[in-house]
Amino acid sequence: TTHASKTLAVPQDYPTIGEAISHASAGDVVSVAAGVYYENLQINKSISVVGEDAKSTFIVGTGGGNHALAGITVTADGVKISGFTIESLNYSNANNYATGIIIQGDHCTITGNIIENNYLGIFCSIQSYTEITGNNITANLHDGMRFFGGSYNTVSENNITLNAVSGVALEGYS
Repeated sequence: TTHASKTLAVPQDYPTIGEAISHASAGDVVSVAAGVYYENLQINKSISVVGEDAKSTFIVGTGGGNHALAGITVTADGVKISGFTIESLNYSNANNYATGIIIQGDHCTITGNIIENNYLGIFCSIQSYTEITGNNITANLHDGMRFFGGSYNTVSENNITLNAVSGVALEGYS
C-alpha cells in the first residue's frame, strides 16, 4: 500500500512538535505555526518539519551539560528542516547549553533556519549527502558547525558569524 503524504499542523492538530512527529509517517510534513516551542525533538522518520517563519518560530532546546541533547536530533535519512530559529535555553555555564541540531542520517536538508545561541550550532556525525544551505548560524558558544566523518555533504550560502571557536570545523573527514 502506498501512503498519501499528509500535513500535520502544530498547534492546530497536535499541541507540540514532538507529538506531531510521533503521529507522522514517512513523507509527511509537520507544519509549525509561529510561536516558541520548548522541546528537544527526535526525528526518526523521513519527514519534513517546516516552521511558519524563522524569525517567529522558535525551537528552544534544553541542555544541562549533555551535548548529546539537542533542540533537534535527526536519526533518519531524508529529513528536511526549515523555517525555524533553533536555540538553547540560557545557562550560566556555557557547557550546559544544548546543541542546535545533531544529524545522524544521510540525505538530510537543513535550510532557511536561524541557528544561534547553542553550544554547537550543527553537529554532523559520519553522515553523507546532507545539504546545509541558506541558514544564519551565529553566536554559538563553540562551533557554528562541526562535521566528524562523512562525505559528499554540501554547505553553501550560509551566514556563519560570531561563533566562539570555529565557524566550520572538519574532523576525520573523508
